[in-house]
Amino acid sequence: TILKDTKGTPPQAGIDWEPDWERLLDVSMTNCYIANNRVKGIDLHLYRPAWKGPKTLTMTFDNCHVDSDTDVQGIALNIDEIDDAEGADGAITFNRCSFKNRTMYNTIFISDKSALKAKVTFNECYIDQFNSGGSVISLETTESSLRDAMTYGGLEFNNCIVNDKYNRNFMTFDDRSATGKGIRDVKGTFTVNNPFGAKYELGTVKQNINVQVKENKSTPPIINISSPLKYSRIEKGSNLTVTSPASDSDVGTTNGAGIEKVIYEIQYAGEIVHSAEDTQAPYTFNVSTEGWQRGIYLVKAIAVSSNLQTRNISVIPFEIVSSDILTAIKPSEEVKNAITLFPNPTKNELFINRSFNESASYEITSIDGKLLQTGEAGEHAINIENLKPGFYIIKIKTEVGETVQRFVKE
Repeated sequence: TILKDTKGTPPQAGIDWEPDWERLLDVSMTNCYIANNRVKGIDLHLYRPAWKGPKTLTMTFDNCHVDSDTDVQGIALNIDEIDDAEGADGAITFNRCSFKNRTMYNTIFISDKSALKAKVTFNECYIDQFNSGGSVISLETTESSLRDAMTYGGLEFNNCIVNDKYNRNFMTFDDRSATGKGIRDVKGTFTVNNPFGAKYELGTVKQNINVQVKENKSTPPIINISSPLKYSRIEKGSNLTVTSPASDSDVGTTNGAGIEKVIYEIQYAGEIVHSAEDTQAPYTFNVSTEGWQRGIYLVKAIAVSSNLQTRNISVIPFEIVSSDILTAIKPSEEVKNAITLFPNPTKNELFINRSFNESASYEITSIDGKLLQTGEAGEHAINIENLKPGFYIIKIKTEVGETVQRFVKE
């Protein structure tokens, strides 16, 4: 699934796992793309469960990718509130996931995580921080109410890659609630790509810490996917071309400079449906989608530097649809892309700007579908001062199709 652009009601996350009286058993997220949410990508707010007796959680995340295009998302992954006394046993596991952050906050933030309870494991994950004011992996005790019931730790990182270009620690522990117990039971094998080297700081009070780091004093390769475009719809049975500009900024910015190869994977429902690699720029491959299922796919491109030490990843989602669906949605998509609705949010006036000359009409409905207002969408503003503050749906109809968009009346 694709989880993006969430904002407004807290916690403003792509997805928030926050049990109250419930248990989280056999939870699985596979092949998910989470991007541009206002505060957090994935939020695991595992607030001290209130049930009594045995308590276990099992959560697995496979090939899930958290990103943000425009410095919107604050924290890529947040995990908190597993204390010594009431925290759940069990395991939270991330397999081949990636977490990218372009803000001044944390890429991965794990707070108040008991070493005596559920273990958190990262296997073959990419962890990137692009902002000079941000942090990469932050481990903290934060709540003073847990001061006597918090033995922090129980984390494992296996073959994870950290990409950063700023002079800072890639992992830190801060005992902000002053438990005095420090951190324990942390294992890790990292490859850290950073021109300033690999540094981490877990404080002075440590027990059973085994962190091994391979240091590459260089920046990671630059890799993007230019085709297909993000969120593209591809007709089932047609040929798909994947193109990925890639270069190594340590040796130059020309496409192909410093790159040994680009490895490709296309995944659907947890399975790799196609894989390939290219050793010559421009990096590309072609494949027929004949026989593929309809649904959301992820294409992953991994750029490997010439010395086979540093690497970086780019992931985008696209959708395979049948020809009849593609035909049905195309006019609406063209209209949507050609229409600008502004300002949004708005108080009393709403403008519709379009890049075609066809006449347009509109219908405004409430979220529950009640028709509230109709009219022609001309050059002048639509007066909405009679609408109460809240969320509304506007349907815009033209001769070439129609589009439905949401707006907010302040």
